[in-house]
Amino acid sequence: MIQSAEVWTPTEKVLSLQEEKEPVQRLLRYSNGYSLKHTELEGSLDAPVYARVDRRDPQFIRVVFFLIFPFNGNLNVCGTPSCGCISAGAHQGDLERVTFLLDPTTYKISKVYFGAHGSKDGLWLNGEDIEYQDESPVIYVAWNSHALYPHAKTWFRYFGTVNDYTEKGQLWIPRIIQIEEEIPEWQKIKVHLGWPDHSNFPAFHSAWNEDPPVSTSWWKRFFGCC
Repeated sequence: MIQSAEVWTPTEKVLSLQEEKEPVQRLLRYSNGYSLKHTELEGSLDAPVYARVDRRDPQFIRVVFFLIFPFNGNLNVCGTPSCGCISAGAHQGDLERVTFLLDPTTYKISKVYFGAHGSKDGLWLNGEDIEYQDESPVIYVAWNSHALYPHAKTWFRYFGTVNDYTEKGQLWIPRIIQIEEEIPEWQKIKVHLGWPDHSNFPAFHSAWNEDPPVSTSWWKRFFGCC
């Protein structure tokens, strides 16, 4: 994504990274007032997922998986994927994450946090309450919104007008790249991941060190409560 992107201010292109031999080093010169505008918006089942292992708390091992998306499609405001009356929300570049809390002795999953649209839609579940396939946890990515959920169904939001939809679609078993350094060089980039969206690279995302302590509920999601 970085190698094929352009650097933009809110109104104009500053640089094409396709012409750079060391695009990461060049990006380190720019601040968070700039954004990456991606020239390739197709997703791929070959895309990796980045993992960070956090052992600061002796009660559990926290493993965060960061998913980077090149494009977020339109959410249909009328409430169903097939309806195209009013659409909104399409943007480039975004980041979601799922967090696993593991027992430090047995490595069994005790809790899972599903990131979705910020903390007000995020969901905590116990390890025994999520789906598994061949002992691997199953995570659902919502249609056109890339919010993460534990099951295939309609997830009602904002009075049922901008719902999230998950189903048993294509199976993505990603390559896992562990972030072993405290903060790798490419994570020090302050430029936003997409244009005109303002999603940060993982190291500057709140999920790098913590997760919301409180889970959402059906009522919070439906009524849009904080």
